[in-house]
Amino acid sequence: MAADSCTVYVFHPVVLVSLSLLFAGVALPQRAKFAIVLPLSYASRLCSPTEFAHCPG
Repeated sequence: MAADSCTVYVFHPVVLVSLSLLFAGVALPQRAKFAIVLPLSYASRLCSPTEFAHCPG
């Protein structure tokens, strides 16, 4: 389980920040943006290769 937590600390912020910046200029309420970004970030985790799911070592 500790090896899987590397994904949360390394790759997850990159995905979330990228998706958040993508929707920064969209004129929607914050909850609507959250409702869009949340499934997209979850889907990106499901679609990521398993090599990125574990820390080296």
